[in-house]
Amino acid sequence: MRRERIARREYFSIGEVCEMAGLKPHVLRYWETQFKELSPSKNRAGNRVYRAREIKLIELVKHLLYEEKYTIDGARRRLEKLREEGELDEVAGQALDRQALRRVREVLHAFDQVPRHLFVPERFEARAYADEAFPLGHGQTISKPSTHALYLQALNLEGDERVLEIGTGSGYQTALLATLAEHVYSIDRVPKLAEAARARIESLGFTNVAVRASDGTYGWRAYSPFDAVLVTAGALEVPKPLLEQLRPGGRMLIPIGDVESQQLHRIVKT
Repeated sequence: MRRERIARREYFSIGEVCEMAGLKPHVLRYWETQFKELSPSKNRAGNRVYRAREIKLIELVKHLLYEEKYTIDGARRRLEKLREEGELDEVAGQALDRQALRRVREVLHAFDQVPRHLFVPERFEARAYADEAFPLGHGQTISKPSTHALYLQALNLEGDERVLEIGTGSGYQTALLATLAEHVYSIDRVPKLAEAARARIESLGFTNVAVRASDGTYGWRAYSPFDAVLVTAGALEVPKPLLEQLRPGGRMLIPIGDVESQQLHRIVKT
């Protein structure tokens, strides 16, 4: 298991790069044999790691092959020409910017698809689209939209994932996840909240969501392994069942700490 706070980093593993680029590891390894620019570095432990420059170049190769329909030889010649003209890094940066922009647009589209006023208590409907958190009762809240956006971008969903959410709450975030993933399984410890969230989600026509009331620290083993796990409530440590139900290479977002101080951690299962 590798744990990190959400922060800027210098090196990334092959698993992280494949996750960011939406590639299978064997595809990236093949590209490395065809494009010398993609050769990874090695860290002090001798593990293959990628710097920001290689990640930009990977996105450029992906753009050339998948969007502009270059052949391998054609893409290789294109990179060589860009290098000779001194434009390789600039064009690669533009490719990475396009990828980041695409993910942002997907998250924004999810917000467009889910009407937040249906998920907040009636007395807060007039302020439903403000960047505010509202109490739901039972000691729970519906988070700010900006918090949901942070979570969704950090999960880096491609659309074919099986996601476990711990803490259904109003069901708003559950519905957002359902627009970005193939299947969502959500658990809340409060039966009334789980039932109300299920009804709201079903009323909007979502058919790829399952909600139940139980102790979320035990996960939902019947539908594991999960590609991503999103935990909304803070914990002193990562619940072992949730980590066990995460597939290798899967990622988990969880706030770690006590009631006084918590840090959002992103965990990748190795």
